[in-house]
Amino acid sequence: MDAPEYPVGSHADGLLIEGSKFDWQEVIILKKRTDDGIERFYVSYVAFNKRLDTWLTRDCLAPLHKHTTETMTPAPKTPAAKTTKSAKSLKSIKGSTKQTKQSQSTVAAADAHDDFEKIIDYIVMGAHKLKTWYASPYQDVPKGVDTLWICPICFRYHFDETSYTRHAAKCTAHHPPGDEIYRMGNLSFFEVDGRVQKQFCRNLCLCCKLFLDHKKVVVDTDLFLFYCLTETTPMGCQTVGFFSKTFDPEYRNILACILTLPQHQKKGFGKVLIDFSYALAKREGRFGGPEKPLSDLGKISFLSYWRTAILQFLYDPANNVEEVTIDDICTATQIQERDVVETLATMGICRRSRGDESKGVMVCLPHKRPKRMQRLVSQAKLHWTPLPRMTYDPADRTRLDIYAQQTRPVR
Repeated sequence: MDAPEYPVGSHADGLLIEGSKFDWQEVIILKKRTDDGIERFYVSYVAFNKRLDTWLTRDCLAPLHKHTTETMTPAPKTPAAKTTKSAKSLKSIKGSTKQTKQSQSTVAAADAHDDFEKIIDYIVMGAHKLKTWYASPYQDVPKGVDTLWICPICFRYHFDETSYTRHAAKCTAHHPPGDEIYRMGNLSFFEVDGRVQKQFCRNLCLCCKLFLDHKKVVVDTDLFLFYCLTETTPMGCQTVGFFSKTFDPEYRNILACILTLPQHQKKGFGKVLIDFSYALAKREGRFGGPEKPLSDLGKISFLSYWRTAILQFLYDPANNVEEVTIDDICTATQIQERDVVETLATMGICRRSRGDESKGVMVCLPHKRPKRMQRLVSQAKLHWTPLPRMTYDPADRTRLDIYAQQTRPVR
């Protein structure tokens, strides 16, 4: 009996292995190749996140619906988060995700995954070996290499352990480049200028892309500032997460990209990053929010932060919670209007009154009183001055030159 054909763009049943468990799921064939006489297929699981895309051999494939049914089993939990109340709220916002249908053409399938092939499967950072989630455009990766060794201080990457060991013995960096603008206990924030520290910022972006699907890798880092959160260790100040923002004062978002490295997730660093971004916005005297779209984990983190901040304001004894406007909440929390409205909708604790619609009065409904929110970032410890507000022209580097000449308090 002839072996079934699996052309690029076709659908089939594919074996999904999660630890010691396995299951058959519908997949779409994105690419195929032959290595040493073994035929391999790069597949994406239709009902699951793109981070599970992988190479399968022919014996891990079967004709469509030979093992699966029309009703797919529930998607597994994301690698870095358990199902929480925030996650349930997120599902209600996002709604059901449209899945790829068998009727889609081969061309459409290829277009939807124009950067689909993930070459790097693992990275080693210090004592941590991490499974990557998405593809990142590292250049000149030798054939057969699926693991990168990345310096946890300077983010230089190496294709073999020997090269990395030599680098580690000679690396003189003890913290990210740039100015230390905040320190509390063993945590610090460093502001890194993408125009001055190009290589560090590019390497940081390449590493970030391995764990973020919705962000493009920043090739021209000149127009970005990077804020690295570090934890002091015997090796130095190691980056545990970061966020970036543009120089443009007309840019309404308080950050462009945010990530807590997987080995440091579930430690509260995500909330520190978010709180710090709003602390900078408060120092600048403006409202804002994160650039959309957010990753699934980013959405959960921001919703949790917004919910806590809003509830804390609503239940503050000094406030009149019977009549609160959206503007009142925005002013008190620095959260932009659309994020406030979205969060209130997910909580279901407020509704628009029938009075003067122009005032947007909200009536607070009964809800469990939150615990006292501890401010993670202290304005008193923030040694940072906002850039002067001026008209911005991307073709004019004058503004960047002014910034480069500014000195920031360090230590």
